[in-house]
Amino acid sequence: MLIVLALYIVEGLQFDNGYLSSFFVTDNEKMAVEFDHCKLLLVDMKIANEKTLLVLLRLPLEEVTHF
Repeated sequence: MLIVLALYIVEGLQFDNGYLSSFFVTDNEKMAVEFDHCKLLLVDMKIANEKTLLVLLRLPLEEVTHF
């Protein structure tokens, strides 16, 4: 029995699968999507209605960010 372990370290965030549409591509030469200073919303709760979602989406606009 052979067990192989591998560790891949990537800079940024990388997904195994791509977007559903090529319209999301920002770099046509590499066929890749790249964003600078983007925000990512991760939640561990059910978003019951659009009012809750709007509150969550406004939070990054209210905070002061330094790049």
